[in-house]
Amino acid sequence: MDGAGAAVFSPHVLFFPLPLQGPVNCMLKLAELLCLASGIRVTFLNTHYIHRRLLRHTDVLSRFAQYPTFRFETISDGLPEDHTRSVDGFEELMDAMEAVTKPLLADVLSSRAPTAMIADGIIGFALDVAQEAGVPLIYFDTISPCALWTYLCFPKLIQAGELPFKGDDLDAKITSVPGLDSFLRRRDLPGFCRADNLTDYAIQLALREAQQIPRAHGLILNTFEELDGPILAQIRSFCPNTYAIGPLHALFNTRLSPIRTHSNSLWEEDRSCLAWLDAQPPKSVIFISIGSNAVMSVDQLMEIWHGLVNSGRNFLWVRRPGSIVEKEADLKISAELLEITKERGFIVGWAPQEEVLAHPAIGAFLTHSGWNSTLESIAEGVPMVCWPCFLDQQVISRFVSEVWKLGCDMKDTCDRVITENVVRAVMEVRRDEFMQSAGEMKKLARESACKGGSSYRNLDRLIEDIKSMNVAKRPLRTVDGFGKMMDAMDAVTKPLLGDVLASRAPTAMIADGIFGFALDVAQEAGVPLIYFETISPCALWTFLCIPKLIQAGELPFKGDDLDAKIISVPGLDSFLRRRDLPGFCRADNLADYAIQLALREAQQIPRAHGLILNTFEELDGPILAQIRSFCPNTYAIGPLHALFNTRLSPTGTHSNSLWEEDRSCLAWLDAQPPKSVIFISIGSNAVMSVDQLMEIWHGLANSGRNFLWVRRPGSIVEKEADLKISAELLEITKERGFIVGWAPQEEVLAHPAIGAFLTHSGWNSTLESIAEGVPMVCWPCFLDQQVISRFVSEVWKLGCDMKDTCDRVITENVVRAVMEVRRDEFMQSAGEMKKLARESACKGGSSYRNLDRLIEDIKSMNVAKSALASEFKKDSILYSKF
Repeated sequence: MDGAGAAVFSPHVLFFPLPLQGPVNCMLKLAELLCLASGIRVTFLNTHYIHRRLLRHTDVLSRFAQYPTFRFETISDGLPEDHTRSVDGFEELMDAMEAVTKPLLADVLSSRAPTAMIADGIIGFALDVAQEAGVPLIYFDTISPCALWTYLCFPKLIQAGELPFKGDDLDAKITSVPGLDSFLRRRDLPGFCRADNLTDYAIQLALREAQQIPRAHGLILNTFEELDGPILAQIRSFCPNTYAIGPLHALFNTRLSPIRTHSNSLWEEDRSCLAWLDAQPPKSVIFISIGSNAVMSVDQLMEIWHGLVNSGRNFLWVRRPGSIVEKEADLKISAELLEITKERGFIVGWAPQEEVLAHPAIGAFLTHSGWNSTLESIAEGVPMVCWPCFLDQQVISRFVSEVWKLGCDMKDTCDRVITENVVRAVMEVRRDEFMQSAGEMKKLARESACKGGSSYRNLDRLIEDIKSMNVAKRPLRTVDGFGKMMDAMDAVTKPLLGDVLASRAPTAMIADGIFGFALDVAQEAGVPLIYFETISPCALWTFLCIPKLIQAGELPFKGDDLDAKIISVPGLDSFLRRRDLPGFCRADNLADYAIQLALREAQQIPRAHGLILNTFEELDGPILAQIRSFCPNTYAIGPLHALFNTRLSPTGTHSNSLWEEDRSCLAWLDAQPPKSVIFISIGSNAVMSVDQLMEIWHGLANSGRNFLWVRRPGSIVEKEADLKISAELLEITKERGFIVGWAPQEEVLAHPAIGAFLTHSGWNSTLESIAEGVPMVCWPCFLDQQVISRFVSEVWKLGCDMKDTCDRVITENVVRAVMEVRRDEFMQSAGEMKKLARESACKGGSSYRNLDRLIEDIKSMNVAKSALASEFKKDSILYSKF
């Protein structure tokens, strides 16, 4: 829709946070940042309970009132009003949300029809509901990337026998989490990994998360590239659209430049502590907080309290209401302890943590190692004493001490002597070391959030991604009946395919890349899907870049200059012109059906388990590297017909043709001199007009070359009976030409008489020509053919491109160029490429090895499926449940 209707299509994002302090805080910040992006509407879906607390303790209503495109909505979390909603009842909360909130969320999506949904990564059902509604989902995982990476590796840990733990040695190394194997111990995995049964609720939740994240459109993480680069690279192998936009509070402050403080706290903040801090010397105070959900026992409280007092340091301690398991009234506190606390300590129920950590008096932070707290400490350059409690905190504390060198880890201990010693280590003994590391990391964190920094740019990428999704949601128009077939398959074939998968339970499915619904059906059935893209990799790469082209304003085209350069397809920017993009890119409306299909393909491929391409590394190496940044499990196994012949060594000819092959042309070729014949075919789907037919026919006749022409039944738009053919043309054809309805193309191209191939540049035809060392004259028709023809002429130097022309003079000249004027040049390039193609398909060649890798990948899926089924059979809980 254009003009006045554009407002109807302004992007609309629905936020759905986990109803806990940390996730709500992060998502509110991101929601406000999106409100600043021109034209994005935001709906923030809170649970009733959380929203009431926000309204009680913050100014969110008045703050967000300044954004006319923002609104709050609320939904039930499924729990009764009097439920405490403590961390101990987390399982109860998740089960209630699954039973009650899930169908309510489906109703919200159905009635609001947002462009995209951003939901917490632990809410597995959000993806199922979103996909059912046809809404792209981006997970926002508010846990740490290092912990998330361990979750994604849980299936690998189970397969390797590292989970559940065998024996009691918590210092045993963990070797099946790539990148962490040099320092990760059992005790550094999330606490629930110590369960002796894989049916443990938290383990099942993590397994479910590991399954869901690769299925999502994208993933948002509150971190920055300079902190978590190696981990992000690992995570992107599962979810390529991963946006690192942290530290979010720093990015928030950069973009909004707030003149006053804002809070998203679910507790009333006691700001009196800031005045107390103002009276303390620089770097003299240790700040203590165990966050919004962790708890401690009375014994633990007393041990930490004594350790703090004995350290001799001043301290500011947050003791959140409800953070002590037993009643605090039962505490037996000595007069001496109370006196020292009065002299050197300050205790509050809740504090404005960001401001506290930014205060010059703070010298260290004794933290539960929650991810928000850790990032806030990093952003302010404050060293840490880590006392992790649950979930991701054990992993984070290990990273703080061993990877980032920002403090000490005292996990699994709560002893006054250890507390005293660790506090002294951070604030005295190793103070300079930690302050230097923390200062350097603070600088990197701040730079990442500033304009031009990695997180700043990643937020812009996320915004553009959301805007491009909105383009993809616009109404579709069908063309040439293809859309009707695809729509019919989506309506009729999709549920039938679901039945097939349910009844057959295959290890994996391999489907054509254009079948977007195949991925949804496969994932619903818990079957890994590998897409087989039968188009060319160079064209597929342009499809994957269509969102980027739209964002850059290169689509739709502005003006009529088809020779204008295209600069937003990395690796192709030096030679790609508008006319080399797929023909549907010339549509003046982004709602064009084929553009929409390509956009959907670009969204689906990164979500698949893998991708098969009919090419070889030596031909398409640079393009394959680009595609693998979207789908790491990409298998180049072409030329497939050559690999087939290598592996099977067929003794006779085999055909998979949908037309009857006229093999009489082979006998005719036998009578022709070597390299004297030009072969003409426009494949199995392309068509031409009578005028185009006559221009090509005259050009061939005028070139003086012998020709073998495939004129497939139905390939001429008008009736061939209407042709007015001169006697001279008929006579020349009789002398030098041979026309058939369909030919055994592989055999024809392999025939020594063939000297060139006038082709529509379909990918199979192009690869078959390359494998036989036959130069090409390219006359592309649609889809990937325009891109292929450009590669043939400009990249591989295997022939000439005559796209967008059909003239007898040009046809004659191009045929002469390929078969006479530049014959030696093209024959040399074609011969070299033929050699590489054949070598790739031979034993030890790249395609031969890639096929072996694909086979092993499929076998490993089967092993994993069998192992997990066996493990869970005894308790009747299936891994596929999640």
